[in-house]
Amino acid sequence: MAEGIHTFDDLKLGKGEPKTDKKTIVLTDFVDSTVQVPVSFNFDKHRRPFPAKEWGNDEYGDCVDAGQANQLLRLERVETRRTIKLTNDDVIRRYKQQTGTQFPGDEHDNGLIMLDTLREWRAGWKFDGRVYKIAAFGKVPLHNPQLLRLCCFLFNGLQLGFDLPLSARTDTRNGVWVTTTGEGSTPGSWGGHAVYTKRFDANNIYVLSWGDEIRVSNEFMEKYADEVWAVIDDFDPWRHTHGVLDVEKLINQMKSNGISISS
Repeated sequence: MAEGIHTFDDLKLGKGEPKTDKKTIVLTDFVDSTVQVPVSFNFDKHRRPFPAKEWGNDEYGDCVDAGQANQLLRLERVETRRTIKLTNDDVIRRYKQQTGTQFPGDEHDNGLIMLDTLREWRAGWKFDGRVYKIAAFGKVPLHNPQLLRLCCFLFNGLQLGFDLPLSARTDTRNGVWVTTTGEGSTPGSWGGHAVYTKRFDANNIYVLSWGDEIRVSNEFMEKYADEVWAVIDDFDPWRHTHGVLDVEKLINQMKSNGISISS
């Protein structure tokens, strides 16, 4: 199969219905919303290329893990200035452990819940003899393009969930998600899908999925996005950002919500 070209058979989904609870943090409550955000942003610009992999999402419904894998590469590049040796097999192995899946399409290959999987990320991704943890995560309000871009800019990208229409299957072949009306445009008529974004401009965001980058119009985002999450890799760097993120307030809220503090 040529790079960047997909058949319908290799487009697997796998995001469950959005889930929340009383402990869920709204991360934008702790961010200085007056921070100036560029009109366009791409985390990868001027950096060595990152691996563009499907992370098993061409066979399994592991899109939630795939989205996290794409961000984990970038968080570790910031922290360690190297590209960790994360493989497709590592991500598939994690998904199998989480779900009990043995083979693609078996009775356990039903995908993941984004909130549950973010909690597991806080506990740690284990591979290559190491454990990779995040310090915190929180929701970003839906349908607020300004806050979405602010958090994408500050937190090295976002984890996004979509309730995709059938029309997105065809649009994906063209590298865009733009169709919002007409045949096949009903939200959820295809299914739930999780992706990672690390790039935006005024009219679009750009998401990574199935080893490719897909351009997503603001209109498509408004109609079909059903959850947005930001993650914090480590609290320490944020303590020196002059109030961009109120770390102490965030930590106190987490403790009040019964969330353990690991960093």
